[in-house]
Amino acid sequence: MLAAVRQGQATIDDCDRRVASMIEYVSPLLHAEKTPPDVRAGLQQVVHASALQAAARLRAAAQAVAAISVLPWHREQAAARDTYAADLNARAAYYELFLAPGMTGSESAQAAAVRTGWATARTALVDAASNAAERRQAALLLTH
Repeated sequence: MLAAVRQGQATIDDCDRRVASMIEYVSPLLHAEKTPPDVRAGLQQVVHASALQAAARLRAAAQAVAAISVLPWHREQAAARDTYAADLNARAAYYELFLAPGMTGSESAQAAAVRTGWATARTALVDAASNAAERRQAALLLTH
């Protein structure tokens, strides 16, 4: 489970960096006063396309986590797996909405869901750990 979480966190970090890099790249024109509306819309589409790529990668990571086999009597591990997969899916949903044409206000609600999902997943993973070393690893892995 911890190996899958490490991979999931690496995917989150990479997706966040890629989308942030695209935003930084287009920001000068995106926020310039004299940028024509059609150019601004095109730049927003470029950022949205980057966010959609991130969403697809996060959904794939969530599927990989959800596919981890857990024996039925290990309820805490199953809960940890499910909450972490849900966290990855919430992040994907956020990116699917990010600068999507016609979306207003939905991003902030989804961002709140990401914060809640992260906290729930972190607690579940720490609770599912079978020893102190695993609890420390889980706590260190899920920092954001």
